[in-house]
Amino acid sequence: MARSSGDRQVRENLKSQAPASVVLRTNAEPHVLFGAEISFTADVLDTLERLQIPVAAGILTVPPQWSLRGIPAIFNLEETPEHFGQLACVLCAAGPKSRRALHKQAADLGFSRFPAIVDPTAIIPASVYLERGTFINAGAVFGSAVELDEFAMVNRAAAIGHHAVLEPYAVVGPGAVLASGVRAGAGAMIGAGAVVLPSVNIGQDALVGAGAVVPRDVGAGQTVMGNPARPTSKNAETGDTSM
Repeated sequence: MARSSGDRQVRENLKSQAPASVVLRTNAEPHVLFGAEISFTADVLDTLERLQIPVAAGILTVPPQWSLRGIPAIFNLEETPEHFGQLACVLCAAGPKSRRALHKQAADLGFSRFPAIVDPTAIIPASVYLERGTFINAGAVFGSAVELDEFAMVNRAAAIGHHAVLEPYAVVGPGAVLASGVRAGAGAMIGAGAVVLPSVNIGQDALVGAGAVVPRDVGAGQTVMGNPARPTSKNAETGDTSM
């Protein structure tokens, strides 16, 4: 995965959010939550609160699935203030397809700043590389030299082994374990509690079912389930569950 010109900025952003630091940022600029109708927004809000990052507003693309917890809401995309495009934008989706769709919608509205967000309770070595738009939820644990490409996401209490790679929009569900050297292709979804053994490749847009144990490579677009994981008869539907 090629390093972008923003590598230094991303690394500095990661360090400023590192769990080793007790002092959180108190003068952070407000962030905009995009796709705030999704209930996973509650997790995003919790992380931003722990980082002491204020929220300017939540932008909804469809009617909300949850209470919104009192955040200012914009219910019509056309009513988004023009100056919001200058603010940092955080996607609130927890599935690959929905993250990709929200990114396109946000970009079409003029948003261009998508920071890497790391919950301060996560354990992230300095050697981890994060691209823009990545999100690491509470309690995640990373080994050395892990790489997350743009808009990839690691959910609550997942464990990512050293030298693992998540390609764009790949998502690791809560409590899942990726052993060392695993590569998750673009748009792949690793379900909650799944275990992927060392050096296994998960193909683009593949889906690993919740609780599966994956000892061998998974082809692009395949859905695998069980222990050991075996392909199912249906194609992968990676996308719209927070699992």
